[in-house]
Amino acid sequence: AESGQIEKPIFAFYLGREGEAGELSLGGPSADRHVGKLHFVNVQAPSHLPFWMIPIDALWIGDTTCFTRVNSAIVNPWDSSITGPKGQVMSFLRAWGATETTSGWTINCDHEGAPLIFRVLGRDYVLTKADLLGRYGHTCSLAISPREHDDFYWILGLPFTTKFYTVFD
Repeated sequence: AESGQIEKPIFAFYLGREGEAGELSLGGPSADRHVGKLHFVNVQAPSHLPFWMIPIDALWIGDTTCFTRVNSAIVNPWDSSITGPKGQVMSFLRAWGATETTSGWTINCDHEGAPLIFRVLGRDYVLTKADLLGRYGHTCSLAISPREHDDFYWILGLPFTTKFYTVFD
């Protein structure tokens, strides 16, 4: 921005869905990809992690609150899935009737799973079954997995950044 090559020191991601091309916007968000007011969230930069983190007010699986000590998340468009503290992710996987296989967690594609909802500064970000599944015949692979450590944060990867237009400044 200082050199005048871009308007503002901002970049934004649109990652595309179902074969649609993604887009990286430099200098500000794309008017073609976002309508209305952006939900601005100040990031935290903990000294022990090389990532920016956002606060999480609450976390639900459908109508069930499963928020405990975990109150932050890393928004990472380079991570292929959503990962979280083992205890909370296992609650989600059990609620969906998931089975662990050598290639990750799977469910029957006909299963009606409750949404995973992250509340960030009063706004709900809802990830539905369609957002979290990859279909392979009659089996669906879940793009959510537990981390071995019960760390105090979530990583919101591709399922999140594909659904929600993400702007960094």
